[in-house]
Amino acid sequence: MIQQDQGHVRPPDFDAEGGRYEILSWDVEPGDCIAFNGMAVHGARGNTSASRRRRAVSTTWLGDDTVMGYRSEMERQYDPMLKLAKGERLVDEELFPRVWPKR
Repeated sequence: MIQQDQGHVRPPDFDAEGGRYEILSWDVEPGDCIAFNGMAVHGARGNTSASRRRRAVSTTWLGDDTVMGYRSEMERQYDPMLKLAKGERLVDEELFPRVWPKR
């Protein structure tokens, strides 16, 4: 069942709902990159290898008009680090370095 959380829709339980959804995946090799819109439901299964470590780097790119918005699960994860009010612009250069300034 899909539940609302402060105006956001929680994704369904894809594992419990079997083949109801089209799940996309790619075989990747070290050095490969996958880019997607952060609004897409995304995730990764756990590493099932007993001999190989899974390593990943994740970055988030934001426009200079981006503002802070919280969901209950995000508050637990990020609030101690960010201390930004809902609706506040993300312009802090230390937390969000500018990599492509407008001219």
